[in-house]
Amino acid sequence: VSAANSGDTIVLLDDVSTNTLGSPIKKNITYDLKGNDLTYSGSTVVVNGNYTLTFEDSSVSSTGTGGTLKLTGAKNVVESNFNPQVGGAVSVRNINIESTGAVFYPRGDAASVDIRYCNIITSGAYCVATNAETVNNYGVIINIENSKLTTSTSDGDNTAVLINVEGKLNIKDSEITGDRQAVIARAGDVTIENTEITVTGKYSGTPVNIDGDWKDGNNIPVGAIVVGNKKEGSYNAKANVIIEDCIVTSEKKDVPAILTEANKSYSSSIEIIGKDTVVTGVVMKGLTGQQLPSLQAGDPLR
Repeated sequence: VSAANSGDTIVLLDDVSTNTLGSPIKKNITYDLKGNDLTYSGSTVVVNGNYTLTFEDSSVSSTGTGGTLKLTGAKNVVESNFNPQVGGAVSVRNINIESTGAVFYPRGDAASVDIRYCNIITSGAYCVATNAETVNNYGVIINIENSKLTTSTSDGDNTAVLINVEGKLNIKDSEITGDRQAVIARAGDVTIENTEITVTGKYSGTPVNIDGDWKDGNNIPVGAIVVGNKKEGSYNAKANVIIEDCIVTSEKKDVPAILTEANKSYSSSIEIIGKDTVVTGVVMKGLTGQQLPSLQAGDPLR
């Protein structure tokens, strides 16, 4: 790893285990799993600005998944595996990922995560999450395409994808599954297209009531898609979500399929477009927790 120059590709010839990937990353590096497994037992990999860390597998077709990136080093469910900083990027293509932590944690203006043709499973809290501690963390870009992201923990306290900063989240042709929430958009511009969004509702902790006090992270009401923010003084951006030709499912009757909230400072909106969107479960809107009797394509939730 240390001998690789910026722009080089490191090709696995066999299954490999390591506790270092050269963090912080200060060069453009690609790992080609070539059908093999790469087990990384180290701590968070930081990617510095203007550099890209890529994991791919050239042994499969453009739509397949090959070897597995096994991430075993997280000390707890919220410790991230990859942390691209301002302008830094992580790209994964055509691989499987198994993790015990929060896999991707873009933190910094223009930090990006690009996921294509991957199958990601974690027993940690998140597959992808952002941090709203400072406005310097705004402007992230997250792209998820033709991939399957699943979070699963013993207590169900997990969320597959969370964005809580001013930035962009694009999900297309994918499957997103979580126990407490599948997708949270507390802030940012989100487009979800031709994707299955499922919440199992297996969260075993004390749920936050629809009209209760929203706290940080995913400590908010359970739902397949939760949009907006009831908490004043944080997540200082609007939340705008477009859902096109998606299947949104809550597997528990008392867990909403879609829930949108707002506060006095920042609005939220959900727009359903396309003719093939199917929502299975309750749709909740507004500060009063109003239940909507039906939702058709083209109906805005504001």
